[in-house]
Amino acid sequence: MLSFALAALGCTAVVGVYLYYAHGLPDYRDLADYQPPQISRVYAQDGSIIGEFYEERRTLVDRSQIPEVLIQAILSAEDADFYSHKGLDYMGMARAVYNSVRAGRVTGSGSTITQQTVKNLLLTPKKSIRRKVRELILARRLEQHLSKDDILAIYLNAIYLGHGRYGVQEAAQYYFGKDASRLGLNESATLAGLIQSPERISPFKHPKRARQRRHYVLKQMVKNGHIQKRDADRIESQGFALRTRTKTSRDKFGWFVDEVYKRLLKSYTPKEIKRAGLKIHTTIDPIRQTAAMKSVQMGLNSLDKRQTYGRPISRVNDKGIKRWSKRQRKRLKGQTLKVGKTIEGRVLAIKKDVIELDLLVNKAELRRTVLKKRHALLKKRPIRLGDIIKVKIASRPQPGSGEPLKVTLPELPQAALIVIDNESRDVLAMVGGWNYAISKFNRSTRSKRQPGSAFKPFVWGAAIASRQFTAASNLLDAPETLRVYQGRFWQPRNYTRKFKGAISLRDALANSVNSIAVHLTEAVGIESVHQFAKNSGIKSKVGRGLSAALGSSEVRMIELVNGYSTIASSGHFKEPRLIRKIETSNREIKTPKQAQLGDSLSPDVTFIVRSLLRSVVTDGSGRGLKSVKRQVVGKTGTTNQARDAWFVGSLPDVSFATWVGFDNGRPLGRKESGSRTAVPIIKHYLDQAETDGPDWKSSTKGVSELTIVADGRLAQAEATGTRVEFFLNGTEPTDVAPLEGEIDENAFLMNPGSEAKDQDIKPSGGALNPVSDAPIDTMNLDLTPVSARKGKTRPRPAVDLSLKGSVDDGPQNRQENGPVPEEDEQSSDEDDDEDRPQ
Repeated sequence: MLSFALAALGCTAVVGVYLYYAHGLPDYRDLADYQPPQISRVYAQDGSIIGEFYEERRTLVDRSQIPEVLIQAILSAEDADFYSHKGLDYMGMARAVYNSVRAGRVTGSGSTITQQTVKNLLLTPKKSIRRKVRELILARRLEQHLSKDDILAIYLNAIYLGHGRYGVQEAAQYYFGKDASRLGLNESATLAGLIQSPERISPFKHPKRARQRRHYVLKQMVKNGHIQKRDADRIESQGFALRTRTKTSRDKFGWFVDEVYKRLLKSYTPKEIKRAGLKIHTTIDPIRQTAAMKSVQMGLNSLDKRQTYGRPISRVNDKGIKRWSKRQRKRLKGQTLKVGKTIEGRVLAIKKDVIELDLLVNKAELRRTVLKKRHALLKKRPIRLGDIIKVKIASRPQPGSGEPLKVTLPELPQAALIVIDNESRDVLAMVGGWNYAISKFNRSTRSKRQPGSAFKPFVWGAAIASRQFTAASNLLDAPETLRVYQGRFWQPRNYTRKFKGAISLRDALANSVNSIAVHLTEAVGIESVHQFAKNSGIKSKVGRGLSAALGSSEVRMIELVNGYSTIASSGHFKEPRLIRKIETSNREIKTPKQAQLGDSLSPDVTFIVRSLLRSVVTDGSGRGLKSVKRQVVGKTGTTNQARDAWFVGSLPDVSFATWVGFDNGRPLGRKESGSRTAVPIIKHYLDQAETDGPDWKSSTKGVSELTIVADGRLAQAEATGTRVEFFLNGTEPTDVAPLEGEIDENAFLMNPGSEAKDQDIKPSGGALNPVSDAPIDTMNLDLTPVSARKGKTRPRPAVDLSLKGSVDDGPQNRQENGPVPEEDEQSSDEDDDEDRPQ
């Protein structure tokens, strides 16, 4: 009777314990539809992985994709009786209790794979009696609800295997560079051995421990009859067959991958992107991307050598110190060392954490951590004792403290380059700066800068489309003063500060003549220029004043290159595309929408504009690209004081743009320009990546080809000094120029190409548009009151250019009040030739 009572009491206690711990358990049935976070991957055109978005690095694989040798290795290492027990290993549990009693604490246990699955997915890893009992209950329930194969598949996709990798597929790729389905005995035994303690046994970090654990797994596989001893001995004599770890592609593709992520946010939440296991197939071409990166770095290195931004200027000996001190004293005479001032300093000592400098009037310290953010030139030519380097004052100590000044290195210039396909508008290369690790800001898509003369093709395009002008039209490049606003006046000037007299539209664009750009905008109206630019792909707000013709309004590089691409593709507009398709984890294919307007520009007009842009390369500021094998068309751009240097251009199949400048708008330095600074970057890229491809169309239906003389009239068969020109049908000249020696009844008062003098010359036509940007940079505008000028051009009759009515009341952002761009400098070997093309 007593024994029955004790048994009943014991049963009651067991039931009570069970009910106590079973209360509030997670729903094990959720594992039947196991959907863990999966890594989303970004693929390049060639199928290579260039980026990943994830919470956990995991890729799900079916049980059928996992080789038997891997399953045998894992079962031998973790749960040899998995297919025979009911979820619990009672002998293993007994051993765990015994070991825990001996140790006086809860130690590791011989948990089955079912128990490990429950612990990892439904419970916490904390070791306690409560957690262990709940684990046992859930393991039994899970075994009753799911098949063994289902439980094993969940386990193999869930386990952590080190280095941030979850599941056998990600681990196989990380350690061996192959899919789990291709693993052999050696790799399977190595992987199975990691489960116990992935970081402690990693073959990359702890090969000796990994070898010992692999030995254990192979021994267990022999014991369980999965392999022969001779197979185990053969593997024991081998290494791990690990993949060769290479440098991540993040630095090369980082800007592009970030932009892809921003595009994905239009359709997915951040959580979905990082958990959904998407396969994002993109447009980037790794070969072109590599060439673009190298070209940007080459261009910045060359610029740095000319301007000495980021490397020592010189090294001085004892005699040199006296000369340097004399120059430094002269520079600093009457000046104070304010925070932000750039100054030369001489290296006195190089210590572990700082570099000590002599500024002549003060001592200074430069922290060595600053050097880590400098680009490759400092690695090739490290700072040494006696070097003279440029530094910027970062902070000043309290007066009388005796502490040195704190200095840093001046900011380095940045550059960006983007390449797109003209037909599809696929972005083929995207470089957003010097180095992604240093600056993740993408200057090719996020930065808005003045394009300078790179905007002029849209002005010339609007003029050709108006049919008021042809490529042969001659206008007068001459001094002219325009009243702008509040009693101020503007005199558009060219880079050389000289005027060329009568000049054709073709030569004016090749030489980037500012006054002609303004005259054309006056004649066709700023709205026509706006519309042409908008139809090409310019989305940014363009100023409503005449200075917009000179590229004073800020735009993004990606929209500027897309505008050129529209011209290159005979007027067909599409939005740039980064993502070709998205494959979901259930293999559904999604194709992002791409906005397009069809033929937004006339194919005939764009044919002539391309012809004009070819002259920029053959005869103008883009001559540095004349030696490129293929026919490049494009335009340079340089803004005031060379704050921005551009080249934007096209080949028949691709368009491209590069920009160089400082993020803070600081001038690049003496003699830098689009032709000197940006063109070499594009040339380097084209020589590396665009050597083959289609040719331009030589004609189009709506354009006629005629032989003319310099003034734009038709040439006679016997005429000399002629050239071929393109005209929209219906705009061809009808007058025939007389031969040399014949009387010309319509002779110009000023011969084409002669230099204009200071006189009151009006533009060739077009009503003055009563709108202008304000304020305007005095570096480029003559704002001296006309009454106070001597020998200056008198203003035209009063025309009110003030901002009023429906026009903007004032500047809204930098694009309205930034400096008016200057014109392009030609090339480095012609810097002193004032009459060179601009």
